[in-house]
Amino acid sequence: MRRLFAIGAACALAASAQAGVTFFPAQGAFGTLLYEDLWPCRSDLDFNDAVVRYNVATVDSGSGATRITLVLNLDAIGASRCNGLGWRLPIPQGSVASVTETLGTAGSVDGTPWDAPASLSLSGGTDVSPSGGDTVIWLTDDLRAKLCGDGAGFLNTVPGGGTTSCRPLVVDVSLSTPVTIAPQEPWDLFLYQCGDRTAQIHRSTYYGLPQGDPYAADPTLYGTCNDNSDPPPGSGGSTWYVGRSGIPYVLNLGEGNGTEATAPANYPAEREPIDLAMPRILEFADGSADGDPGYDFYINGTDPTRLYEDPKPPSVRGPATAYDADGDGWCIGADADADPNTVDVCLDGALPGDCDDADGARYPTAVDSFGDGFDQNCDGADGVDGDGDGDADVASGGGDCDDGDPAVFLGSPTCPADSCLDLKTRFPDTLGQDASYTIDPYGTGAFDAWCDMHTDGGGWTYLVNPTSMASPEFPGLGKTHVLLSGGEDCLIVYQDGAANGFTVLGNYVCNTGTERWTLSLPDAFGSTDIMFVATLQGQSTHTLAINGTAVAPDAINTAHGWCGFFNGDLTSLDPGVNGCHSTYLAASPRILPGALSGSAGLTLFFQAGPACSPACTYGAGSSLQFLAIR
Repeated sequence: MRRLFAIGAACALAASAQAGVTFFPAQGAFGTLLYEDLWPCRSDLDFNDAVVRYNVATVDSGSGATRITLVLNLDAIGASRCNGLGWRLPIPQGSVASVTETLGTAGSVDGTPWDAPASLSLSGGTDVSPSGGDTVIWLTDDLRAKLCGDGAGFLNTVPGGGTTSCRPLVVDVSLSTPVTIAPQEPWDLFLYQCGDRTAQIHRSTYYGLPQGDPYAADPTLYGTCNDNSDPPPGSGGSTWYVGRSGIPYVLNLGEGNGTEATAPANYPAEREPIDLAMPRILEFADGSADGDPGYDFYINGTDPTRLYEDPKPPSVRGPATAYDADGDGWCIGADADADPNTVDVCLDGALPGDCDDADGARYPTAVDSFGDGFDQNCDGADGVDGDGDGDADVASGGGDCDDGDPAVFLGSPTCPADSCLDLKTRFPDTLGQDASYTIDPYGTGAFDAWCDMHTDGGGWTYLVNPTSMASPEFPGLGKTHVLLSGGEDCLIVYQDGAANGFTVLGNYVCNTGTERWTLSLPDAFGSTDIMFVATLQGQSTHTLAINGTAVAPDAINTAHGWCGFFNGDLTSLDPGVNGCHSTYLAASPRILPGALSGSAGLTLFFQAGPACSPACTYGAGSSLQFLAIR
């Protein structure tokens, strides 16, 4: 079985789209066409008589295509014959409003400076002609002269022979009415002989220009010499311009299909047959490749000694592959002259830099006020972010005190936030970024506080800090411990939490004692929620209360006396593992929304004791870890 050699179309390459615009093979990527120009005879089959890279952009109004732009780069000429290039589009000529061509500067990675667009004539058939129900654009009657200048000899096909850069060409087709067009880009880019437009070579899925066309292909050549074409369309044929080995005369390598190398596809060097340079092309040609691995014949299994691998001219994306689809005067793309995958000029006079070409209210100079959750001015932040640190400036409603210095942002030492919640609200980039930030909740002086920016949406200000911080607790946090009866304190310390690096407020009473802790913060700076991890161990007294309201434990274990756990994931209920009176294992916190509502401050009271009995091997005690408010 012979394989159709329209790799780009047959593989149904995924297109990359911005709103209303589809790029093929993808935005910033290029397909590659390799031509062998001596059809219908065999010649040397090195497939470098013309090497053309292309990108096609199609603007769709929602009811059909309204504009098509081709960016074309001529990478190599390995032919002694003079060739022109035509482009057949499946569009009636009556739907074509205008066609313009623009040439860039050879050797420039972005094609600049670009010539002024030149309009092609739609009448007379010299530049644009009808062909059945299609339109043919005669791009150039002499590829070398138009794109590479006058001269003779091979260009970029002889290893060690140097590299020549030709001029990139942009062809813009504007349609008078929306047209439904099959997504088979680049459609029919065909080679023809200089001085004889009827001597054509097309991709294998396209028959030559039909009879009745003033430039109809000569039907007597099919099936002669080395040609193994099917009968004409309408007579059962579907594949043409294919040699007797099954290899067609035009190969569409379709870069961007997910299997190609990141570098531009290589091609055979001068007079190196493609079946030797790329042996797996024969698998592709005869259909024997299991699972179609033959589609990557130009990447895998090649013979590098037979390929032209000298530095190639860059594929210039061109000035017209970005569009202003939403009418705000801006298109997607950035001005970066050293990057061939970006644009410097947008089609129809728009400026590059849009971040959402489906929303006319979003563009680089739009007014962007902080707080609506949208980046209207395309700087990556809600509000105006002049220094790119992710925090909008104060004037637009953000928290950045110095929008000219990326080291200054809300929560940095010279730009304190009111609280961790204020920081998360006004500086959304901190979401998920747990760290020590600078806050000034009382307006009396800034200090460092640990902020949890991921738990339950973030915005938690810690009152008991990680051991990595200089201070173990929040300024102004009062704490008192009382041994109420019996026993003795074995341990009253700030302990290092071995599993998670947080300070643990812990106490253990030997024998039959009862102990009590009270923590207080007179001003909780408007906080309403509290989260914590705590444990209590005591046989008859085991109370935890917040602002006078008792809180029940999440779980209780009585195997070794009463042991209550206040945490979210019940990491361990075994006092022998977790100590009960101390929480060293990592545990998710208990969260009590609204527990501080109606109160100016926080009072956390917990009391435990006595131990189970004088004979019990476990004493009484308590621990507190992960204490934070929001």
